[in-house]
Amino acid sequence: MTRAGLLLGGAALLLAGCTQGAEIRATVVSPDDVRFEVTRAPEGFCLLGASIVREGEDEALWELRRHNGSQAPCPTRFAFPAVPQGYDALGKPSPLAPGRYRLSVDGGMGIGEVEFAVR
Repeated sequence: MTRAGLLLGGAALLLAGCTQGAEIRATVVSPDDVRFEVTRAPEGFCLLGASIVREGEDEALWELRRHNGSQAPCPTRFAFPAVPQGYDALGKPSPLAPGRYRLSVDGGMGIGEVEFAVR
């Protein structure tokens, strides 16, 4: 399959109560290389955690969690299955099977979500 056939980008905004949302773009390069970019976020947003869940399931396949007290910069770009400095990954980072997925992020000052598909 061509790279264009694997590529699905999009952004979704999620608002909850008084919490402001973050916009995230997902770019699927391959089943074991999905890139995420926080394209817009409220001031003070710092990626505290992120999780990937397959459509129709509840259990996260992969999670990132920022170390308590980490002084590492807060990334606005990160990729599955890479682990940015100052973070831990939970879950087995195996290639994603074809299907639809959702990435949810917690930035302390805002939350966000994006759906993407692996073909």
